[in-house]
Amino acid sequence: MKKLLALLLVLILAVGLFAGCSNESDEDNGGDNTATATPSAGNEDTDPVETDEPTEVTYPLTDGATFECWWPTNLAEIVQDYNETPIFQYLEEKTGVHLEFQNPTAEAATEGYNLLLVSDDMPDFVRQIYIYHTRGYDDAIDSGWYLDQMDYMQWTPNLQSRLEADTEAYHQALTDSGYLCGFPMIMSEACPWVNGMMIRQDWLDKVGMEIPRTIDEVEEVLIAFRDNISTNEGGLYMTNTSFTGLERSFDMVSDFGADGYNSFIQKDGVVYASILEEGYRDYIFTMADWYSKGLISPDFINQTSYISIGNMSGRLNGEFGLSFDCFVYLDDQNVEGQKVDPDYNYVPIPFPTKDENSTVHTLPGHRLVWQGALGISTSCEDIELACRYWDYLYSDEGSTYANFGEEGVTMEIGEDGLPHLNDFAKNHPDMNLNAVENYYMFLDGPFYRIGYREYDAISENELTCGDAWTIGDYEYTLPDNITLTTEEGNLKANLMSDISSFAQENQVQFITGVRPLSEFDAYIEQVKSMGIDQVTAIYQAALDRYNNRADLIQ
Repeated sequence: MKKLLALLLVLILAVGLFAGCSNESDEDNGGDNTATATPSAGNEDTDPVETDEPTEVTYPLTDGATFECWWPTNLAEIVQDYNETPIFQYLEEKTGVHLEFQNPTAEAATEGYNLLLVSDDMPDFVRQIYIYHTRGYDDAIDSGWYLDQMDYMQWTPNLQSRLEADTEAYHQALTDSGYLCGFPMIMSEACPWVNGMMIRQDWLDKVGMEIPRTIDEVEEVLIAFRDNISTNEGGLYMTNTSFTGLERSFDMVSDFGADGYNSFIQKDGVVYASILEEGYRDYIFTMADWYSKGLISPDFINQTSYISIGNMSGRLNGEFGLSFDCFVYLDDQNVEGQKVDPDYNYVPIPFPTKDENSTVHTLPGHRLVWQGALGISTSCEDIELACRYWDYLYSDEGSTYANFGEEGVTMEIGEDGLPHLNDFAKNHPDMNLNAVENYYMFLDGPFYRIGYREYDAISENELTCGDAWTIGDYEYTLPDNITLTTEEGNLKANLMSDISSFAQENQVQFITGVRPLSEFDAYIEQVKSMGIDQVTAIYQAALDRYNNRADLIQ
């Protein structure tokens, strides 16, 4: 169950691990207990007050103030209340601010968030708006649930300096209306590789074959596995094709030039619905053919995430020769007693192409900012204190602690003079790295994330994933941080809810043969009748606005 923690890494890294500020001194350990800011009005009025006179902010900020914070948990097996974690204990000692947490589980969070919106008791802070507010960031502000952080930048000087240091990060942080929806996660560098395909190298050696590079070569390898590897049971390829995802697929569909039934791509600035692309049709027909040949595990129907989350024992016991997975699980094969076959060797492979002359054009985007990592709700009464509390995590000192934890516990200063995770953090006796980063520090959240932390913490073996999964480009990939207007968000949510459910159900039926492929064209026509072209137009308008968003940055 602890490996469930890696799912959060997927939403965050899947797409881009790192980001933010171009000044290398920002990664120093800091040590100051002050930060530059402009003074507030000194009253209960929430309107920002403009002033050119800087002042120093002294910590702690207050003595015992309390805010309510909705923070979905990925540490349910470790703590019941995030006040038990060292990171929030440190923040309370540093700032004087106490948080009363609501920590719903990941399974209960979506329903819990919707209940928050219809209640009269919104907490002061809400984490991960980017996951739970499906109607878009403009709607989150226009509908009166959250503050536009741009109106309170005089109380967040550290956040402002991080954004101003990188024009592209600032570009990605704003909505098309010029809003800053709460506190973003700003990253010092982007990392496009988090998940991809892995194969049994020892099986390749046994059948005398090389790592497959094309889709046809993948089929040839799977057939060889099927006919020669006696330990396999129930299908060689564990596909994740039933996974609904966020906007992207967790499977091979991108190799065919599409990107999942509920996602959209662009070609030369024109947006297309993946489900209507010829590549999506080719993908469905190929998967159906492979399934009929016994090359795909029948259990793919129940596989809604990474194989290592859904069936790690099956992976390690030789049930699958090929799967889609996250790099954080690659070294699990080296854990004593985990694998049955002593020759077991799982390795990453490049995303297969349609042919030798093709390129995968839908690699994950180049994200430097995760918008809406945490929002201040309009129910918050002390906005200045709330802003200054979270702004600390963008300072040198605050971001160092948020990235590496306490010196001597999880952090050490290296020979390069920079903070690094120590051996205890990287080889914790009871937690994997994701849990360590959620417990002692922040894996993700409203802070400035230092990119080298992740490279520094993973093994040389895991780094090979980056070599394999970055072969391709982003030519068809929509920018990660395009945003929808309130009206667009409402329409998109209503239409795609029905389309995605319908497509997911039919995708599985086509692959398993429950629905004949002769009905595929009729299926596509029904998808069109459900309004997919309207959603495509929404994303086209959003992409056009995104490309013009630089004008919002003064």
